[in-house]
Amino acid sequence: MRDAMNRSIPPRGGSGTLEPRGCAARRRRAPAGVALVLAALLGAAACSDDAPSRPVATGTPTTPGVPAPADPHAAADNPLATDAQRELLAAAGEILARPEVRQATEDATAKPAAGYLDPQDRADVQAWVPELARSMAISTANLDPARPRLEWNNFAGARWGVDNPDTIYRFAPVSADSTYTITGRRNTAADVSIQVVEGIGDGRETRTLATFPSPGTGLTTAPDGTFTLTLDATPANGRPNHIQLPPGAQRLVIRDTLADWTQIPMDLEIARTAGPPPAPPADNAALARTTAERIRAQAPFWPTLTAKYFGGPANTLSAPRGTGGSGLPTQVSSSANFRLPDGQALVITVGRGPAAYLGLQIASSAAFASFDHDDRTNSLTAAQARPDADGRYTFVISRTDPGTPNWLDPVGHDHGLLFIRWQGLTGALDPADAPRMTLVPTAELTKNLPPLAAPATPTDRQAQTTQRNAEFRARFNGLPAPS
Repeated sequence: MRDAMNRSIPPRGGSGTLEPRGCAARRRRAPAGVALVLAALLGAAACSDDAPSRPVATGTPTTPGVPAPADPHAAADNPLATDAQRELLAAAGEILARPEVRQATEDATAKPAAGYLDPQDRADVQAWVPELARSMAISTANLDPARPRLEWNNFAGARWGVDNPDTIYRFAPVSADSTYTITGRRNTAADVSIQVVEGIGDGRETRTLATFPSPGTGLTTAPDGTFTLTLDATPANGRPNHIQLPPGAQRLVIRDTLADWTQIPMDLEIARTAGPPPAPPADNAALARTTAERIRAQAPFWPTLTAKYFGGPANTLSAPRGTGGSGLPTQVSSSANFRLPDGQALVITVGRGPAAYLGLQIASSAAFASFDHDDRTNSLTAAQARPDADGRYTFVISRTDPGTPNWLDPVGHDHGLLFIRWQGLTGALDPADAPRMTLVPTAELTKNLPPLAAPATPTDRQAQTTQRNAEFRARFNGLPAPS
């Protein structure tokens, strides 16, 4: 399956077939690292024509049956490092440099921060608003449904909406008056989904109009994992890989959720194949005005959802339920707001059940976004965690390293959000898999944990975070630094 590595999606407007392209093509362009907002410069991957093949998954894989590449840095082509993504990052840099966008970012940073008296919350919001601004700039450069591009967004450096560190989020503008084709390769993500939504992120929750795959359907792939999706206003009527665009459709939200971070997200390319004549593209002045408006609307909006979706008594988990609002309809989730009094820790026990993916994350309640997770274990999947003897998982939230394998690190915070997600479910969760959370004195933590096969030593923790950082950095291989 060597062609799984030596390939790429053709440029927008191309034939839609997957053409081979190996390391030799990449050597013709100088790869650069990516400078994340508030993060270190990320280096590019080494490339070798003799590197091991990337595995291809057909249909919907289960994690145990899908081999992952030993070194994600060895991948010749990053499915996220497309020409379209480079164009959007460059456009976003120009938009962010406009004075009206800079002013909107400064105003939004100062105004919400003034409402938070807690120093941790204030710092979270001040760091988050510039990331929101970058996300809005990338998104605004890709709002034209007559000229759609697949846009990777909501990543570290451009976060919002309790972004899942295990999920690759991609977006594309669409309209029900047009016809589109998406060509791709399934690769190895544990769960993939496509939402059709109404709303573009203007201070209101989006509304889900359709989700693919829906219950009883699946993504049909060729033996090599490639596929073609069609999208238009007509119903599928038995056609595989067809998505109906209802009236009001404005955007696709595409998620690849990684059970472990060596899994590879889908290769994707979108093309508009029919529709009314396009209007002239928006110029930079218009894009800047729209971006500034969205920043002013979104900055106060996201933190309000903390009370809506994570309200209730502290340290009390909700029962597992379908994710509502603008979240993923096919996902089951449980959530809580947590508080850690001095000398206390939280112990969470949960089962994976019949899910391809189980992930836990703690996040900022003030910014309604993830904590920095490149080398801190404030999120863990079942694949990244050590199971208990009975097959369930026990996690600990504490401000200092408890020396247990599954530590959720709150990055010095004594409060925040806990979000548990199950995806790729093949049946209902058993009540025994429902999560339980208990607040215990740190000094008595060992008494409240199942027997440990071995504690996590400082050397273990360093190895864990080093591996985590390397796998995180690999997502950005081949992308230019945002300006």
